[in-house]
Amino acid sequence: MRPPPTAGSRAQNSILKFERANKRSIPLSGSSQHRFIHSIQGQKFALELLSRAIDSGRLASAYLFRGPAGVGKFAAALGFIARIKCSSPETCDGSCHNCRLIAKLDHPDIDIILPLPKTVSDNPDQTAAVMLQVSAEPLSELSFAKPASIGIDEIRELSERLALTPTSPGGRWAVIRDADSMTPQAANAFLKTLEEPPEDTYIILTSSRPDYLLPTIRSRTQPVRFTRLSRPLIEEVLISRGFDPKKAHELALAADGSISSALAAAEETSTRIRELGEELWVTLFSRNDAKALNLTEKLGNNRSLTEAVINSSTSFLRDHLLALMGLGELIRNLESRERIDTAADRFKDTRAIIAAIQFLQERSTTLRFNPQYDLFWMDLILRGRQIIAGKRVSGG
Repeated sequence: MRPPPTAGSRAQNSILKFERANKRSIPLSGSSQHRFIHSIQGQKFALELLSRAIDSGRLASAYLFRGPAGVGKFAAALGFIARIKCSSPETCDGSCHNCRLIAKLDHPDIDIILPLPKTVSDNPDQTAAVMLQVSAEPLSELSFAKPASIGIDEIRELSERLALTPTSPGGRWAVIRDADSMTPQAANAFLKTLEEPPEDTYIILTSSRPDYLLPTIRSRTQPVRFTRLSRPLIEEVLISRGFDPKKAHELALAADGSISSALAAAEETSTRIRELGEELWVTLFSRNDAKALNLTEKLGNNRSLTEAVINSSTSFLRDHLLALMGLGELIRNLESRERIDTAADRFKDTRAIIAAIQFLQERSTTLRFNPQYDLFWMDLILRGRQIIAGKRVSGG
């Protein structure tokens, strides 16, 4: 007598049944050992399933990459397709023509559908800007001020494009990111494409809320399960992107297994540092003591924040200097370009600005000798103002 099936065995059996019913043969050279394995870090189940599909040369017509937000589903989809479309998978490091186009979301055989606010989807320039942002950081989550969705028009246009003949081996592909964002009308229209997919066409849906998808859509896709990432792996990814190990550890602890959460927290910190750096730059040119006291309170006693804000403010002074020198194309803080140009029109003493830059750099090196950061900041602002005014400053 056989033991009753477990939940895991039932899931495995359903996957095998799906594979037998929905697999297509596709000629693939090489093995699964391509750079795509690096896009599926920490996802053993997904890597094994997709590698098996590559090694056997039999792909499902539609996949559902499901799992928590921010664990690499979209990046894995791009890596998987890059392996399929790669012209030299045995040796490619991502630099071949097809792989480069896929990384840029610009391959003619691949359609990327994202949930966008209507004001963005109706504007080609804004849509292109979002695509550029996603290609630069596929691990980050999409965030908009207004509600975002995938409408029926996008699905209809996708269905038309999927009927086109591929330009290179490996078929035509579509990746629908956050597919649970499809409107009811879009979902019903998409179901027709799933029921009768064009020849040599493959689709990947990603979703952190698969229960929001129509049951008929879920039943026609092969599930690929993604799980939360380990803290050490998140730390490793952050350090590889240039984060300080201590900061990477702090971000990983609070990330709840999501690399996008860690990146979002880092971006929030980065934005705050830039804003405080700009405020310090403005305060140095001001005589408003209340503004200086308010800035000191904001900065508090955080040494790492203090150092980062000084560096940020130094970058604003450099941009001020570049604007005076007519080298605006080198300005770093582009979000504040108008304010920098205005400052350059009003204050043109390049020597004073250079002296202020040197002063901030020197003060940054004395942080460990200043446990009282409120006094440190007030002293820095007062001395910085004197330098801007063209006065010599003595002492440390």
